[in-house]
Amino acid sequence: MNEGSLYDALLIIGPKQAFGAEPDTEGVAHSSPPEVAQAPLQRRSQPGPATGLKLENPPMQETTPRLRDRLRLQTQTAILDAAEAVLVEDGLGVARIDAIAARAGVSVGTLYNHFADREALIEAVSHRNLQQILDALQAVEANPAPTTRDDLHGFLGCFEQHFRSHGPFIALMMNLGPEVPAWACKRDAFLAELRRVAQAIVDRGIARGELRADQPELLALALPALGRLFLIKALTATALQVELTPLIDLFLYGAAARAPGSTPHLFDRTERTQAGSPPSGEHA
Repeated sequence: MNEGSLYDALLIIGPKQAFGAEPDTEGVAHSSPPEVAQAPLQRRSQPGPATGLKLENPPMQETTPRLRDRLRLQTQTAILDAAEAVLVEDGLGVARIDAIAARAGVSVGTLYNHFADREALIEAVSHRNLQQILDALQAVEANPAPTTRDDLHGFLGCFEQHFRSHGPFIALMMNLGPEVPAWACKRDAFLAELRRVAQAIVDRGIARGELRADQPELLALALPALGRLFLIKALTATALQVELTPLIDLFLYGAAARAPGSTPHLFDRTERTQAGSPPSGEHA
């Protein structure tokens, strides 16, 4: 017996009208599907250097999960993966619950044991995506790299890695407006936390003397904008030359022309003066 069949045998499947399909009901005792509450994006409660938003761990995630809990987590992950793929392929308004269940290898009734309705499932997929990005960014914030260049590599690398696998779904949700209030709320909270982490990275570079101190807010806004270029790359059919090192060079050195073979720090007074340019903020 495979894990999906074992899991179906462990649970009482509640009936619910599917979108385009009837749930499995024959020979099964019925009960109302449980409500699946989505934990909001929220601040970390445990102490630590990072003060960013963090999801509460679901109660099922124990140190030594029982077989039932392990199967439930595996099934839930399969449903979320399938939902993301079907939503991207078919579109938000067309994707069917029975198609998602079939892709996940579970019955429609099993799907409804995890998610109360279609909206709850879509919210869970978007929630997981945003939290995965935040977890990666907060890890960069909590573990300072030796140099600002390394910090920037870690920060922008979070976008490169996530958008490579999940870019199409992120783009799908970013194009939504107020018609999906749950997504709009999570998006706003995500953007606020993204700006906070970016500001922490910039402030760390300023404290090291490696970034200019006159426009910290502008630098913190520019940093996530560079990360979004990886989303554009993931969605473009033709190959785009968007790589980490050139983006970091652009952020650190700007777009001004330099003498061939030279790589001066943009805000190093000595090298800029020797090159014939006045230091930043001064006039010749």
